[in-house]
Amino acid sequence: MPTSVSHGISRFFHRAFGLGDDQALLRRATRALAGAVLLICHSAFAATWDTPSSGATVRFDWQPDNRRQAEPVPGNQAVHRLNTSFGIAPLVDGGLALSPVEQRVSQIAWHNGDRDYLMVDKNRGKIILFAGGRPIFSRPALTGESMADRIPADAWSTPWSQQISVKFKVTPAGRFTITRNHDPALGELFDINELQGRDWTIAIHRVWLGKSSERRDARLRSDMDEDKHITNGCIDVDPSTMAQLSRVLPSRGMPLYILPNNENLIGDVFQAAIGRNGPRS
Repeated sequence: MPTSVSHGISRFFHRAFGLGDDQALLRRATRALAGAVLLICHSAFAATWDTPSSGATVRFDWQPDNRRQAEPVPGNQAVHRLNTSFGIAPLVDGGLALSPVEQRVSQIAWHNGDRDYLMVDKNRGKIILFAGGRPIFSRPALTGESMADRIPADAWSTPWSQQISVKFKVTPAGRFTITRNHDPALGELFDINELQGRDWTIAIHRVWLGKSSERRDARLRSDMDEDKHITNGCIDVDPSTMAQLSRVLPSRGMPLYILPNNENLIGDVFQAAIGRNGPRS
């Protein structure tokens, strides 16, 4: 403590209580008391001068997580079963009602040995997750603008930049498999292994909102099934659905059944899958 400050406080006590200069003991006592007062004040103010680096001060509604987030590695785990350690949104009455067509394809999947798989119903605009042969999760999904069920033959060799016509905007029907991947713009997604062309891939991913006139976010919320046909061929879902799927799906090998818009083609579309002893890897 500076001597001048101590002396000043000491003189205050002398004048206040009429102390004389010969009272040395009292002078020392008052100086000690003055020092104690300054020390207390300094400690009190110093506590308010802490910088953010001195503690985990929360200034917002959330606490920042400084842990490093690792980028997902495509196909980094050879897992072919659902991650049952995570729960998903509960279902009403413990189950989902399937349409007759969805029931038929689920029976085909069961016959093929598929128990855990995804189903996309293009006509009804939804994606369904099956576990143990039973539907446990269903959410809206957008599919290709074209109502066709097969990719045009020339699409496989045509560069993406030249696929302008609606005829190319197809989500093909059939049984496929998916692999986890990552896109800088869309985040985590699932590529459809069998649907990869010259420089393009059809995938399941978070809804793309790059063209506002398409109103994809509103279409996902729409009750009209016809609103669900708008993409270039990919299967778009809302961010919460993508997060749920990312938590429970394996990194690769998950079967995917895409139902045709023309439901009379179900026998033809899945004929190659009927009668197999087990699912493809």
